[in-house]
Formats: sequence, structure tokens, C-alpha cells
Amino acid sequence: MNDNPLITHVPNYCFNNCANLKLDGNDIFHSVEEVGQSAFEGCSALVLNFESTLKMRIVGDSAFEKTNNISLNQLPESVTTIQKEAFRGATTAEAKDQHINLMEMPDDLTYIGAKAFDRRYLVHGELDFSNCTELTIDGIASSAFTGLLNFNTFILPPKISVEQAEGKRLSWGLEATTVFEKR
Repeated sequence: MNDNPLITHVPNYCFNNCANLKLDGNDIFHSVEEVGQSAFEGCSALVLNFESTLKMRIVGDSAFEKTNNISLNQLPESVTTIQKEAFRGATTAEAKDQHINLMEMPDDLTYIGAKAFDRRYLVHGELDFSNCTELTIDGIASSAFTGLLNFNTFILPPKISVEQAEGKRLSWGLEATTVFEKR
């Protein structure tokens, strides 16, 4: 009998609103492929620092919503889907304290849901999608970037042109000052 079974899925609402939950994120997530809807929503004491080598593919709706101490320096390279409000912050007033240090998006990313990073502050002001070879115009939901503060430069994936992005600026929830670049 295996005393340490691998966890591949964190079920919907599994730890929802466990305000004092403390986990070693890299230990629990080393085998997780999918984080269910609201699995860690409201876990305000949870501190996570994702590594690029994790196996996570799907981040469910509101999976880490209101999880204030999540360090988004990087997402696992295996992530293909970020559902709506997956990393949404607690309140707009606290957004500047809910940083995202993320710069490059995972290469295999194919979908970003509505308000995925709402109420978060993008420290470097730039998100690089240039290696997301399968991300298309239809893979970015309406209002995907609504509420993401300090989003100044959007480096586009190969399958999205500057013209297509300009046509989606308002529906994606981007400010007029956000610059689109191709690399």
C-alpha cells in the first residue's frame, strides 16, 4: 500500500474559505494536473510559489480567488487553461498589494477566461505571450484582462496580429494605454 498517493486533481470547493490553511504548495502540487472550481478560494493565509516544472494543466474557475499571498512569478509550463476569475484578487482597494510578478505565459496556454487576473497588480507591466503558439483570438475570453492593473505591454502570441488585438482591446478589458507588440 502506498502511504503517499499522488494527488492529480483538487476537487471543486475542496479548501474553499479555509482562511488559515497553510500548505507547502510545491509539495502538494507536484502531481496535480487540475485545480477545481473555487478549490482554494478565500484561503487568505495560503502562500504559494508555483514552479515551472509542476504538472498543472487546468486552473479552474475562481480556483485561487481571494488568495492574497499567491506569488505569481511564473506559472507551470504545462498550464493550458486558466478559467474565469482563476487568480482574482480580494478587493479592488487591495489590488496594489496583490502582486503578480509574472512576465512570460506558459508555452502551451490555449485559453484565458474572463477576469482571470482581476484585482491584481502586474509588477513589471508586461505579459509575454510570444511563445504561446496555440493561443488564438478565440482563446482569450471577453473581459479576460479586466481589472488587471498596470498592464502596459501585451506581447502577442504568433496567431494573433496587432490588428486583431486592437479590435478586441475593449472587449478584453484593456486600457487605451496598453501597447501591443509582436516579437
